[in-house]
Amino acid sequence: MLTRDEIESLLDAARSETKRWGGAEPGLAHLAFALRKRWPQDFQETFGPTGQADVEALLRRGAYLGEESTVRGVLEAPTTSRRELLEELRDALNVQEAIEADHNTGPLAVATVDEHLDSLDLDDAGKSTSEPGSPSDMHNDFPEWARPFEDVLERCPTTSSAQERSNELSEALAQVHTRTRRAIFIVGAHGTGRSTFLQALAHRLAETEQTCVLVRADLEHKNADRLARALAVAPPSACVVIDDMDDLTWLDTESPARLALSLAHSVRTTRASIVCTLRPRSIGRLAILAPQFVDDSAVITLESLPIGSVERVVAAELPALARHHGVEASQELIDAAIKPRRGHEPTHHPGLALERLDAALARAKVDGRGEASVADLSRAGDHTPVHVARADLETALGERIKGQPHAISAIAKRLTLTRTGLDLRPERPNGVFLFVGPTGVGKTELAHQLARHEYGDLDHLIRLDMSEYSKDWAVSRLVGPMPGYVGSTEPESWLTTRVAKLPRCVILLDEIEKAHPGVWNIFLQVFDAGRLTDSRGTTADFRDTVMILTSNLGAREASRNAVGFGEDTGDPLRRMRNALDTHMPPEFLNRIDEIVLFQHLGMEEIVRIAQSELDSLQERLISNGWYIRIAPEVSTWLAETGYNPDFGARHLQRNIERELLAQLAEAQSKTVTVTVRDGGLRMDPA
Repeated sequence: MLTRDEIESLLDAARSETKRWGGAEPGLAHLAFALRKRWPQDFQETFGPTGQADVEALLRRGAYLGEESTVRGVLEAPTTSRRELLEELRDALNVQEAIEADHNTGPLAVATVDEHLDSLDLDDAGKSTSEPGSPSDMHNDFPEWARPFEDVLERCPTTSSAQERSNELSEALAQVHTRTRRAIFIVGAHGTGRSTFLQALAHRLAETEQTCVLVRADLEHKNADRLARALAVAPPSACVVIDDMDDLTWLDTESPARLALSLAHSVRTTRASIVCTLRPRSIGRLAILAPQFVDDSAVITLESLPIGSVERVVAAELPALARHHGVEASQELIDAAIKPRRGHEPTHHPGLALERLDAALARAKVDGRGEASVADLSRAGDHTPVHVARADLETALGERIKGQPHAISAIAKRLTLTRTGLDLRPERPNGVFLFVGPTGVGKTELAHQLARHEYGDLDHLIRLDMSEYSKDWAVSRLVGPMPGYVGSTEPESWLTTRVAKLPRCVILLDEIEKAHPGVWNIFLQVFDAGRLTDSRGTTADFRDTVMILTSNLGAREASRNAVGFGEDTGDPLRRMRNALDTHMPPEFLNRIDEIVLFQHLGMEEIVRIAQSELDSLQERLISNGWYIRIAPEVSTWLAETGYNPDFGARHLQRNIERELLAQLAEAQSKTVTVTVRDGGLRMDPA
């Protein structure tokens, strides 16, 4: 893959060719001519003996092919050598020229495509070896071109869900049977029933002796070219369904141009009917890459079904589920299943409701009950909101967090509200908390315990050290830089990508006061709307996250005693809030659910923390073959000698390492007893 400097150098060379050949900005032909001068031998081997003349012919007639963004997309493609990059450019030239000229061949036609098409028996491409529409040998209607894509979309009974889409289904059928072939885009968000819609479409097409072949989006990247070639010889009787076209053509990436344009041209020139499913944001990106292609296509949008339609579908399908399991569903269960869960689902969708009912009836059957209740929705990882006692949550968090009952109570109160689905704005995160207090009092540890308790383990914690986001350009580390800049092709580290992969998590923004104000502004949208869109146009959903911000701002003011005259009443929370108001804008603070003040830890809490640390240490050492008996007075001694109110529990941890673990590392035996003797720790063989 080219370095950033190499890409910019080649772009400059292509721009220079516009001065000789014309053009407002460089196109693929300009780049090809520039590379002919830079890499003459590789260019001739890739483009052939007439390659230079072919490129010059394009430039002379003003066929610059594409624009600067198209050129950049070719240069940023994941290639490993000059030859591979030139092959990528050669293919892109053919595709772009065919689209702009609306014909199938050009001066740079790729020989491998012709060789592939010559190997196919085109005379037999549309002949059937079985009864039309027969599901048993459906792909035999076109054995050669469909061979790589034998995953046939099976005919199935028309479901009640599809009946609620009768208008959209009729329009799709009409577009399939038009004399002028054009692509049909089925556009809908996740959960709107695109797959069900395709099944119903296949059923209706089979009634008219027309069959469907399904092309899945999990094909390898190289198979997109095979698909394009196959479409060129597809028979008129075929209906090719390209499911999740945006995934297949990489429309969600920084370099989708070549695949998207190639497929766009293939769809425009094939004799078969083409039906593609897309997400809403992807149709917009495709319109930018190939505007004429989208304008010439039919777009059918699947909106979320209204609640009445969902209820009718569930009522029609539920008897079959009940007969299958031999279990009835209570009305409360039906109502709860139809109600949307928090997270990435549309407002109402019958397929998701039926999935929940299916699982709930199966659980009741396993338990030997004749009726399933609403309690059966919340088992085995199903995260449907159920009532959680606030006291239970406080107890669970208090087992590890000592000396902060007010903080734990504030967290439990808010999370109990959101987990029962009673918050007024469910589109926001489950909670946005600002933890303020001195160092070492449990702010970060409480975030860790929330990740374990709410989501299972620490793998569901995303921690960002905001001192690393103190510059204005650090915003790009959250949502990615603009296309073409360093890091634009490496989205794995962006916050949007991490949340998209792990939507249920705790996000810890440590020392938020050190972040640049531009970074604060990015989080305003997250706190208020529960979503964030990156530079690729991909939107991450934060509705199932818990946002925790930590800060030391105001900790000193909150802990000091009130002195002198003025409005200061001695309320530490008010003094802390005054310090926050001085450093942070009101629109930022106004989007925080709870500002939680953490108190200094007293000696009693430090002793309890010391005992908890020793218990955890013993468990870990036992697993490593140690047997250690620790006397009760050891925890008190470690707390007293390791207590510093300015450093909190972290100073205690350093004391345990220095006084206990350092001696243990030099012990001659793995079976020891630890006691306090003569003002220090004594370690003896057990």
